Amino acid sequence: METGLAARAAIYRYVEPGALDPRRVAFHAVTAVAPQRVLDVGCGTGEFAGWLAHETSSNVVGLDLSERMVELTRQRDVDAVVGDVQYLPFHNGAFDCVTALWMLFHVPDLNRALVEIARALRPGGSLVAVTNGVEHLHELFRLLDVEPGEPPFSRENGERALRQYFSRVERRDINDWLIFPDRESVMAYTGASLRLRHIAYKMPADLPLPFRARRAVSIFTAETSPA
Repeated sequence: METGLAARAAIYRYVEPGALDPRRVAFHAVTAVAPQRVLDVGCGTGEFAGWLAHETSSNVVGLDLSERMVELTRQRDVDAVVGDVQYLPFHNGAFDCVTALWMLFHVPDLNRALVEIARALRPGGSLVAVTNGVEHLHELFRLLDVEPGEPPFSRENGERALRQYFSRVERRDINDWLIFPDRESVMAYTGASLRLRHIAYKMPADLPLPFRARRAVSIFTAETSPA
């Protein structure tokens, strides 16, 4: 499981020089509100949770459906629990900030997840969520003759979803290019992609190289109503 996650994360090595790192933007969005307690939902291997835990004074907890991901997060000296964002095992107002990096579009019931996140935040607490836009990797989808569609939580529909449960919502967009040097690097990412790996065999043998695909990422910051 962590192998596929690492392969997908490796896409960052192909970002054009000088591009912003969405993870760093999300990190600064968290530190801007100086939270005492942070919950990282869908924490994966715990890379972001560990960054927050070791580079800030926040008390950080990771949550993931996978026992293996929780184990890996704990290996970073970060508290972590197995759990579902749709049914958070925490009391009301337990956290000052919740982070959700590239995971809300995977949740079966997005509204349920947002209700739970808002419940677990204190009044005036913040959610920092990262997601992609419908144009993300457009050239790769077109290469494979696939209609990407619109995810349940995207750049385009994320604000509408968040405003049902949060009083203030802001969005920051990052638009740049991924530059893959060879066919092998394109295939490595495609084979690890949850949406594309089943059609990786359709990859043309004669790719235009270097292969360029746009990156469209958005960072949402949303606040619950103050008391």
